[in-house]
Amino acid sequence: MNQAHTDTHLDTYTCKVCQTKGVAFQLAVYDGVEFFGCQNCGSITSTPLPTQEQRDSTLNASHYSTKGGFPHNREKAHFIKHLNDLKAMSKGTRFLDVFCRNGYRCELARMAGFKDMTGIDTNRFCIETAEKRFHKSSFLQETLETHAQSQQTYDVVSCYHALEQALDPDQYLADLAKLMTQDSFLYLSQTDGNHFMLPNKLLRWKEIYYPERTHYMSKKGLESLLKRNGFKIVKRYFRFLPYQHIIAKRVNA
Repeated sequence: MNQAHTDTHLDTYTCKVCQTKGVAFQLAVYDGVEFFGCQNCGSITSTPLPTQEQRDSTLNASHYSTKGGFPHNREKAHFIKHLNDLKAMSKGTRFLDVFCRNGYRCELARMAGFKDMTGIDTNRFCIETAEKRFHKSSFLQETLETHAQSQQTYDVVSCYHALEQALDPDQYLADLAKLMTQDSFLYLSQTDGNHFMLPNKLLRWKEIYYPERTHYMSKKGLESLLKRNGFKIVKRYFRFLPYQHIIAKRVNA
């Protein structure tokens, strides 16, 4: 890990990202929540994990419907470039945005050339806002687990800071896979939990959100998680800041 750590450790720790058993060091403690760093892959996980009710209560708060789409215009520009790359790679025009919030990414996908845009989110305030703002996309208030049973498939599935919220990352990817074919692409944008720019005092990192985010995956950890679930990274974008943007495909569809 790039983080400074205390002598506290869990000899029986099993990383939920790379599933390696071994020593994990405590990087921070706040209000009864500990943040442990896996010494194999470098990913960070909060312990204990929040309950589903805690996470849903926070994510479904009304103020999220009024939040902007990106932290600043540079992140928006990155996403637009990645959408254009995805459109060039994809054979189809069906786009799904998981954790769509107030719909802005679906609108950007339409502007990039996708013709059939769907956004899902559990937050009804976000869905209502999205429906009012962007009439050319479809928005559904439902979970990924529920939508995975719909027998719908998409050419591109986008998860913008969504996988790192999953209480069970493996099950999350299994649900995503049900919405994809062998020709589909998965786009992931999330933090890098083992980036050299992370502060020595972890809680100073502005990307720490609890209980919204539970995992801060390293590059190595994310690749291990995807490979274990039948995905292969086909493009990784370089970022100087502690973020990851990757495009992946299913290899066992």
